[in-house]
Amino acid sequence: MHEQPNQKGFDLYLKTLAWARLNFELQSILSRSEHPISAETRKKLYTVGYPADSFNKLSAQEIQKLFNEGEFFSCIKTGNRIVTFALKENGLNKKTFTDIEKSITDAYEQIRQIDESNSLLDKSYNYTLEALAVFRL
Repeated sequence: MHEQPNQKGFDLYLKTLAWARLNFELQSILSRSEHPISAETRKKLYTVGYPADSFNKLSAQEIQKLFNEGEFFSCIKTGNRIVTFALKENGLNKKTFTDIEKSITDAYEQIRQIDESNSLLDKSYNYTLEALAVFRL
């Protein structure tokens, strides 16, 4: 049976929303140096591709370095992870770019309400939208 385009778009929206929210949430939690991290956060780290077991072995200074340019939780790499996922799911379908952007914006706004003063979130969100704009045809 063939899915209706609206359902497919909604499924993409939900998947992208969940992925973007997860990445923004981890960046928010970890930038506040919650140490040691919970089992739930370790599971989330593993989901986004970070070796979660090694995280608790890091000092507070080493954790903060993970947010430097070019590091795993930097704004650019966080944005790129979100865009890569969305594009992989989307297949560069121009009709769903609006849904992708909306899901990323909704995820950002959800985390922003929890962590209002985190400038890393703003930068990651902006890098995400900039990276996504490159693929808009």
